[in-house]
Amino acid sequence: MISHVYIIYYINFKLMKTIYLSLKNGLIILMVLSAFALNAQTHITDRAGLEAMANNDSISYILDNDIDLAGAEWVCFDFRGTLDGNGFSILNLTANAPGETRVGFFKLLNAGGVVKNLGFVNANITCASQAGIIAGAAAGASISKCFVESGSVTTSGELVGGFSGLTYGITVSESYCKADVTGSAHVGGIIGHMNGGLIEDCRVDAVIFGTNLAAGGIVGWPHEADGAIRRCYAKGKVGTTNAFSGGIAGVDDNPFQIEITDCIAAQDSIIVNDSVALVPAGQRIITNAGDPNTVVMNNYGIETIPGTWADDANGLDGANMTAAQFSDATFFADNLPNWDFGMFGDGVWQMTNNGPLLAWETDPAAAIHNSKKTLNAQVYSSTGKIYVKTQELSNAIIKFYSITGSLLHEATLTSSFETFEIINSGVLIVEIVSPKARETFKIVNKL
Repeated sequence: MISHVYIIYYINFKLMKTIYLSLKNGLIILMVLSAFALNAQTHITDRAGLEAMANNDSISYILDNDIDLAGAEWVCFDFRGTLDGNGFSILNLTANAPGETRVGFFKLLNAGGVVKNLGFVNANITCASQAGIIAGAAAGASISKCFVESGSVTTSGELVGGFSGLTYGITVSESYCKADVTGSAHVGGIIGHMNGGLIEDCRVDAVIFGTNLAAGGIVGWPHEADGAIRRCYAKGKVGTTNAFSGGIAGVDDNPFQIEITDCIAAQDSIIVNDSVALVPAGQRIITNAGDPNTVVMNNYGIETIPGTWADDANGLDGANMTAAQFSDATFFADNLPNWDFGMFGDGVWQMTNNGPLLAWETDPAAAIHNSKKTLNAQVYSSTGKIYVKTQELSNAIIKFYSITGSLLHEATLTSSFETFEIINSGVLIVEIVSPKARETFKIVNKL
């Protein structure tokens, strides 16, 4: 016979189990909701949305389209949140503040700040010092898969870079800059004055000029903390009026360790005082003020850069490289194996007839612009074209509809990668149908 004590114990046990499960399920739901809240992004479609970031500078934002800032000068502000460009660009950014310090799209990109997947087209910044198109200064932040296409950064003083003028411990990766940069000193294609941090897999194609001293294709002056520049190259021109012109970095007098590895100086010229650069005024990789802590390993310089250079991969001029080798994948595989070209087109870089370009800018499949992907297909738009990748090809039909449902184009897919030019701009519905699968996408077509 079951005792009353056992029955009470059993009832209490069941009750406690029910309460535990309820609390557990409630906790799981709360965690899921919290995760959604943490990952929520505020969508931006216009200038007002960009300006509103100043009122809440610590949350996550994402662009839904290109935004044109023409017509009024930009007033920058500090930022420590996340800005995801979503493959879109900010156009015609202008900040003309000749008497101010720290000027760019952001004034200071603070610790924890993230800028990614974002382009700046025709951006022009002018100020007294600490200037960059993305940020006047940055500390403890990261910039990835960003680009600057045309424009300029100009200061009457020092600390000026294509992305940022002054940085402390930031990371810049898989990005490029094609804006001319001019300042008195500490002038760089990516960063002007770099206090520690990392720049990797970046490229510059611009004129970098210091009206006094210390100009570099990637960094003007690495200083005050351990830092590294890896797998980067610079094209264009580098020059100074007085001294310290470097194809990758201007000068290092840092008591900490600065590492420059697997980089390439590919400029047309590296000059000092309007003449061919000569040691110690200028060198192909970095001009060194004598500090023993600079580490240069496996770097190269295009041999056609005018000047007298030592042929040493671990020296301040790097080893000689021909223009043909700069676009030769085999040469990179044998001599610069740390450059990631991928096994199946999925690397960081892709080789072209003009040398390495970042994979996301050369291969639409790796692009960050308007991409919609499922298990069976991927549809994305870039530069006025729509690209389609499919795994299921058996009698697959693709149809393009307007947002109102009108059929714009229909075709049979005959290969796993096809390109379409649809003359209708704006939001399109793309449908892929085969006997085994059906996929529907919504995408923005920009002509």
